[in-house]
Amino acid sequence: MWDFAGADLQDLKRKILVEGAARLAGAIPAPVINQIDAELTPWLQQINFNDTPGYTLKGHSKWLYNVGLCSRTAVQLVLHEPLLDLLALVFGEEPIVSEMQFQASHDSLPLLPFHSDRNGGILIFVLLSEMNANNGQFAYIPGTQVDNRYFWIPEPELKDKPIVKVEAVAGDVLMFDQDIWHTRFKASTGQRKVLWLMYHPRSRRDAAIDHQLRQSNLQGLSTRQLNALGIGLEPFQRKGTFSHVGRPFSKTDLKNAVRYALWNRSLTLQTPKETSLKNSEAKMVARPARQRAELD
Repeated sequence: MWDFAGADLQDLKRKILVEGAARLAGAIPAPVINQIDAELTPWLQQINFNDTPGYTLKGHSKWLYNVGLCSRTAVQLVLHEPLLDLLALVFGEEPIVSEMQFQASHDSLPLLPFHSDRNGGILIFVLLSEMNANNGQFAYIPGTQVDNRYFWIPEPELKDKPIVKVEAVAGDVLMFDQDIWHTRFKASTGQRKVLWLMYHPRSRRDAAIDHQLRQSNLQGLSTRQLNALGIGLEPFQRKGTFSHVGRPFSKTDLKNAVRYALWNRSLTLQTPKETSLKNSEAKMVARPARQRAELD
């Protein structure tokens, strides 16, 4: 399923812990990429409506939030045992899958300024298409995942920092700490397709969403793999924030939106257009504790 190309898991662990990111070229063989693409494509023909699952339009992209329903191959990839081994090394405890989504961007993606997600997870982008300077290129600043000062990063802080711009092709994988300072450049042409995976330590059930899963997609999975999806564990605790597919917007949705804004209070204190140090250093709600293993 995955081809780590002889990569040493301990070396990958050190790279993620120290630099905050690692790129694996050609980690997913072309037949696997093609199969996932074929399994997801029909779901991109229908929009989420009432009880009919499909794609959601959000932020200039089509999103599939129910990958566990759509693609058995994707589920197997998400739960590949060597990948779980690597994440357990990084976290110092067993991982859980907190998000499992697919994004197909449009041509008009705007710039997403440098920011830190401040939530302690590991994001993995599995490229189902090329990613380049024209279609929403990802970039990051190594080592910044341990800096807990900002959500939006002030422009003065970026001066003289080493910015790594990532170019990739289908089958490449980018793993990065979601707390690292990162950006997505403006897209002018082309479409970027990414399997968007988030993992957290098992102790961070508050960060994970209970997944919608097709039972047949779970056949043959080990107990460890099922646990990573939350099966056999206490329920995951994260509530949907802005998702209200198939029903009217409710008071609960509003409460969740306010709770999210308060939790990431930097969103209200600091915006991409207000990135002065004075605004950025305003008091923020502390981010959740980061669980990471010790460096050997």
